[in-house]
Amino acid sequence: MPQHSHWYYILGYLLVTSSHNWPVMIALAAGAYSAWRLYLAPTRRNVRLLYGWAMLAFVYEYVKHLGAYLSAPIVFLCTADWIWMQPAGIFVIEWLVPVVIMLLALMLLLSALGAPRRIVLQAPSQ
Repeated sequence: MPQHSHWYYILGYLLVTSSHNWPVMIALAAGAYSAWRLYLAPTRRNVRLLYGWAMLAFVYEYVKHLGAYLSAPIVFLCTADWIWMQPAGIFVIEWLVPVVIMLLALMLLLSALGAPRRIVLQAPSQ
């Protein structure tokens, strides 16, 4: 039996993966570029860019994969005696934490974009 190429399976897998995960792919690519720029010129602006992109990638994975799994044991352990507190715990773990991290990441990115690139200190002229 001849061996045929299964390029269409690979292409389909790449299309599905990229269509479901494009936000984190953009954040990782921008984070890699920011890491390279930080390596070349270690400035606070480049650190803020790198941390901002890394936090956005983390938030995407947190919302997609971690939030629901973390909320069940944490809410059970912390609110076992107070059953009426469980909805608040689920709200905090699944919704509030990612929103706060996303806002912090956006603040880092916006502050890095608004920061001056280089400040050149000159001696006062006489």
